[in-house]
Amino acid sequence: MFAAQQPQDFAPGGENCYDKMISVMQGGWTMNVYDQAHALARNLRNHPDVVALREAKAKVDADPEAKRMLDNFLQQSLELQKKELSGEVASQEEKERLEKLAEIVFLHSDIRAFHEQSLRVERLLHDIYGIITRAVQPDTD
Repeated sequence: MFAAQQPQDFAPGGENCYDKMISVMQGGWTMNVYDQAHALARNLRNHPDVVALREAKAKVDADPEAKRMLDNFLQQSLELQKKELSGEVASQEEKERLEKLAEIVFLHSDIRAFHEQSLRVERLLHDIYGIITRAVQPDTD
């Protein structure tokens, strides 16, 4: 008979993690995907890039001027995105104004560090999303 695998058997980076998961699934038992998602969330919460992102954000938030600058930039960026998503075309002037504002805002070292760390975490999440979506795509042999 098949011995149930424990959640730690599926730890990220473990050797043959995928093979273990497949053998478990073929044995008629699947680990609850919600448990796996919660485990992934716990691992992400403690990932060095995510910890560094929280620290960078706290540094920006501790400086009232930096926080105001970042909040203002994010608000204007969101407004432009909403406009484009609603089908409206943003004017070249609006785009240029946002680009110039970005140049100024990212001169602030703490904001720039936060932005760079945000991009690292975004890349990490994108990679994880790619792994997950490949698992659910139909075979195209």
